[in-house]
Amino acid sequence: KAGSCLVITGENIKEKIPISAFEHVFILSNVTVTSQTLKFLSQHKKYVFFINRTGKLISMVIPELLPSA
Repeated sequence: KAGSCLVITGENIKEKIPISAFEHVFILSNVTVTSQTLKFLSQHKKYVFFINRTGKLISMVIPELLPSA
């Protein structure tokens, strides 16, 4: 993440995607996601879905629904 953007990097790619440009995140391959990124997405009410190569849901991260005390 960088400011209000999600940063995606790979071998030959580095993209910044504004948080307002997408509704949720679907992760379909072997990637590394930091805990800071998951927190950032959660704070912005974005669900994160981890899908295996056959399309089966493995796990998901649910956004913060209530403010922390």
